[in-house]
Amino acid sequence: MLSGHVLNESNEALPYSSVVLLHAKDSSIAAFGIANEEGLFKVDVQQQGEYLMQYSYVGYTTAF
Repeated sequence: MLSGHVLNESNEALPYSSVVLLHAKDSSIAAFGIANEEGLFKVDVQQQGEYLMQYSYVGYTTAF
């Protein structure tokens, strides 16, 4: 399980952000989750490996 907190540059929570775990080798989706009202998320990771984490929130540029 991978967990975290999605925040903006002012350290304010970004509620209901989408969180996507991508395989580093080909950017295919490994797991997906949605942050709660406090910006907290949990993503179930099935295997150890190298991944990219992608965060998206309406009105913001998607970040990796």
